[in-house]
Parts: sequence; C-alpha cells; structure tokens
Amino acid sequence: MFCTEITASQVPLALLLEADPSEHNIRQYMQDAWCYVVKAQRQIVAACVVGPKNASCVEIFNVSVLPAFQQLGIGTELLKYVLAELVEKQVIRAELSTGTFGYQLTYYQRLGFRVGSVVKDHFVCHYAEPIIEDGIQHKDALRLYINLGDSDGA
Repeated sequence: MFCTEITASQVPLALLLEADPSEHNIRQYMQDAWCYVVKAQRQIVAACVVGPKNASCVEIFNVSVLPAFQQLGIGTELLKYVLAELVEKQVIRAELSTGTFGYQLTYYQRLGFRVGSVVKDHFVCHYAEPIIEDGIQHKDALRLYINLGDSDGA
C-alpha cells in the first residue's frame, strides 16, 4: 500500500460517499480539491480530499476508507501523510467539520486536531436526509483545526 496525490476525477465517488452521504456536497468540494489516496494492489482503498481556503489554510472535506480496509490504520496513515504534504505546500493550518460525537471525533483528536467552534444545525441544514449514528441524529458540527508544525495544535 502506498499514498499518492491524484486528480479529483480519479477518486471513486462510491468511496467518498462512505464518509459523506451527499453527492451534491462532494461534487462541490471536489472542484478545486487536492486528492490523496491509498492504493492496494492498484485499487484505491482510501481517500482524503483537501481544498484551499486561502494561501495558508486548507479545509479537509473527506477522509474515506473502504469498509473492507477499515480499522487497519490506513486512514490514520493517509491523514498523517496528507498533513506532511500540506507542510511541504507551506500550509499553516488545516480545518474540518465533523459530528459532535462518534468515532470520527476521537479519530481526529488522536491526530492532534482541536475543537475551534460549534456550528449549530449544520447537518440539518446541509443534508437532505438525517444522518444517524448509534441511534442518534447528527445535528450540530464541530469545527476542528490543527496548526501544522505545532506539537499541540494550539
């Protein structure tokens, strides 16, 4: 398995839908995206989609891993690779939105992301169908950030 950057058109939509159920949202953020993937035996098994907000800050829109390859550390290794690549591109800060509970929140926090703010009703306003996890509807989003090159993300 290896990580590499590819064009947005090469990333399978079905893979991105694993992390974001809105095809409309995916198509919007893919327009100017930097896309990084993990390939195993020529198959793309994980993807990370990043978009520039300005010269020194990016938004991580999607981190997806095919179900058969989840819980193997692939997503973690991909995101670590992406963060190192962003430093090479002289990015200072990476931001993202995630739910207020669930495995995604702890996943990002283990990698050094910190909570910056809460966006009330984000998932209610931006998704046509409710997003349910562990029997609970996601409503609010947490905005997380990491300052690249810092040891504590502050």
